[in-house]
Amino acid sequence: MEEIIALIITSEELAAIGKSSLVVIPALVVAFQGVLGMPLALNFMRKYALKLQKQMDANSFVPMDAGMMYPQGASKTDKINPLKQSLTLKLFYVFVGAAIGVALGEVTPIHYSLWCLAIGIIGLKLGLLESKSLEQANSFSITMVAIIFVVIGTMAGVTPQEVVQNLPSILIILILGTFAISLGGYVMSKLVKWDPLKGMPVALTALFGFPADYILCEEVSRSIARNKQEEKIIFNELLAPMLIGGFTTVTIASVILAGILVKTL
Repeated sequence: MEEIIALIITSEELAAIGKSSLVVIPALVVAFQGVLGMPLALNFMRKYALKLQKQMDANSFVPMDAGMMYPQGASKTDKINPLKQSLTLKLFYVFVGAAIGVALGEVTPIHYSLWCLAIGIIGLKLGLLESKSLEQANSFSITMVAIIFVVIGTMAGVTPQEVVQNLPSILIILILGTFAISLGGYVMSKLVKWDPLKGMPVALTALFGFPADYILCEEVSRSIARNKQEEKIIFNELLAPMLIGGFTTVTIASVILAGILVKTL
């Protein structure tokens, strides 16, 4: 979802400066970045899971505090929100927040998507908005379809020849980008004293985000574990870093960076 928002930001700016033919580059990068990122992350995660398995066999494994990630019962923040009244109101709150963000984008040099992101985070923290409001209102799929049509509309003038012409650039971006992200994950893992096999997949979530990161955690734990208890332990060890990594690299960083970098075009 967030990659699509970043794509829309880039597409709008390219169209505004008369470079619509270049829209195919970010569009195809978004379409194929997961093709490189997911298998690579899966390979690292499997090797890390095997390491955890060996530690469990040697009785040297120290699990994360699962109680903090999966608290039993309702948390202190799970209070009844008076604003949780109906599906219509949920959509209305989202619409109002988006409208305010777009209006602020018109009167300030900051892109409307960044305002919408900030309003969404603040609204969620204050309890004015709910997590996954579109999904709860059964509107997420139709919203995604609408966004895809917006992206397709920006590519109306792109010809097959332009796709072929830009293909080498797209492949170079994907290969160099994936290598750089993996290298950055390795270096930072060493700096924070993490196993690189754990840190590199977290960095690679920038290429696919949620729900792919959750699915990879499920697949690795299911395929590596020898029993249900082991599967749960491996899943818990992988899930929190991957979800947090996906949120920070995709949900926040991609939108912010896209909003800033398009100003340099």
